[in-house]
Amino acid sequence: MKKLFSILLVIVTIIGCEKDDLEQYSSGLIGEWSWLISCGGVVGCVRPSANNTGSLLFTIDSVLYLYRNDTLYSSWIFHTYNRITNNGLDTIKILTYGSSIQEYSINHDILQLFNRDWRFSSEYKRIEQEHFP
Repeated sequence: MKKLFSILLVIVTIIGCEKDDLEQYSSGLIGEWSWLISCGGVVGCVRPSANNTGSLLFTIDSVLYLYRNDTLYSSWIFHTYNRITNNGLDTIKILTYGSSIQEYSINHDILQLFNRDWRFSSEYKRIEQEHFP
């Protein structure tokens, strides 16, 4: 009986933690974001134009949709977590989807994504909507 209780306790704890992690770390991402600028690599900085636009849609079901020129380009399951920095004092928010791992931050209504491996960053502005699809 003790063994069964211990197993149930572990299962309930794991399920509870996963839900808390999603709400705690990714709730700020949920919604639609319009592409503002991307910088890095050989290209330098690129901004949207009349025939080159983009947006991201993060859903509460942990799905990330990427749109280019108002057409669905790709979608992935996304996850977020906090990583402790080397000094052990700070944390960095991490976003993973597909094979991509990026740091992210949200300041007011601006989402900043940074890929350390590629030294590439992008910024998106939150699109205000009453209801998310």
